[in-house]
Amino acid sequence: MTKEMESCFKLMDSDSYKSLLDELKATGLKFSKEDRPLSRMMILLQYPIKFAKKSGVEVTELEKLISTNVERHKVINFILETIEFFADDIIDEGADEPPELIEVLPFEKELAITPLIEYYLLENNLSVLEKALVSLRMPRAKKYVQDLKQIYDKVQ
Repeated sequence: MTKEMESCFKLMDSDSYKSLLDELKATGLKFSKEDRPLSRMMILLQYPIKFAKKSGVEVTELEKLISTNVERHKVINFILETIEFFADDIIDEGADEPPELIEVLPFEKELAITPLIEYYLLENNLSVLEKALVSLRMPRAKKYVQDLKQIYDKVQ
């Protein structure tokens, strides 16, 4: 296991991160209750780890970010607004009617790591955010950053 992977596991085991998830659950978000095999968790953490590496964000900085109630509350609002903002992108805009909803699956507990990195970079180094997303080959990275900035400004 890499040092970065260990740092992510340490973050997810921290009281600050657990408190963040508890507060997200209190808003109505559902999280998976099942214990997943380590291999699946490692797969789910690959993108956030690459993102952290490309942007130069240390996982310890993310824990500091959510250690205070005021910042944690802003991060929670940012995560919720981001989910709501991009939920419409899932529906095919060219379709005559929305697709039939079969089942809403719960979120995994790794959900908050990527938005934490995005929030941290929006707050501390906006130019690095776009560069990191471009280097990760995210489609329409510039537009995505503009959307994130709009959400960030809204929760401030």
